[in-house]
Amino acid sequence: MKKLVTTALLALASFALISMDAKAVGIGDLILGFRVTDATGTGATENLELDLGNMSQFTSLAPGTTVNLSTATSGPGLSLTDLQNTYGTNWNTRTDVVWGAMAATGRTGTSGVSGFPLDEIWASSGELPSGTPGQVLLAKRATSQAAGSGAYENMVVVNPGDPSSLADTGLGKNFVTNTNLVSSNSAVEQVGTPTNLNGSWTSSEMNTVANSEFNYFPGTPLDAFTYGGDGINLTSTPTTSILDLYQLNPNTSLQGTPATLIGHFSLTQAGVLTYTATPVPEPSSIGLMGVGFLSLVGLVVLRRRRSVVG
Repeated sequence: MKKLVTTALLALASFALISMDAKAVGIGDLILGFRVTDATGTGATENLELDLGNMSQFTSLAPGTTVNLSTATSGPGLSLTDLQNTYGTNWNTRTDVVWGAMAATGRTGTSGVSGFPLDEIWASSGELPSGTPGQVLLAKRATSQAAGSGAYENMVVVNPGDPSSLADTGLGKNFVTNTNLVSSNSAVEQVGTPTNLNGSWTSSEMNTVANSEFNYFPGTPLDAFTYGGDGINLTSTPTTSILDLYQLNPNTSLQGTPATLIGHFSLTQAGVLTYTATPVPEPSSIGLMGVGFLSLVGLVVLRRRRSVVG
């Protein structure tokens, strides 16, 4: 009985709840965005965006903790129904639908994420295909990362001329069709372009700097394809799609230093979204592991000597 209770407690310890029922969108919130890459097909002009709540909820998770970020009924979380209504029932096999994640602490005033400095960024790196680690993102000095933070702010706060930022529109509706969504912390917005900065995920991600995302990341590292492939092998069997999540702490580097991998998002073919915090051993833990390994080796040697003597 004691063993069963212990097992149950361990299971609960590895699962956590995130408060996603955002009453108001703000700087520091982790935003998940979907878009169509070739501007064709169902949802070509629409972004499905999900406010996952303040980033502090994710940075405080214990390593190895998994969080379910889906909803099957009305409430906070990613809704399969919303995905299907926006991008079609074949959203999970289409080779032109991608998704990514972004958060930042802001550039001025009080940090949007308690305990972290201004210009701190968290961003996804898509696994292309799933199972292949995404591109390692680079952290640079604050003045450089401010460009990425600014593009993110365009998406979440009220800006003149950007009528579709999440702070302007609110959550829980498809603002293209003026219909309610299943998810209370999602929104569907009209896709914008770099020359028409309307605060949508697409306009913010693609923004104004050519061949970059959020005016900071060279190329297109943030997104993963919803079918789980690499966007090149279009006949591969659809599978769970994965985003690696990196934390970019501003530093003094001009060239950039490797950012810290803190977890990953998984989106199954059934539309179930989860986040798992990356188990990263502390230096003290690594030392204990080394001591434990040496002790094990010593024990094996001792037993062999005793067996020879016996």
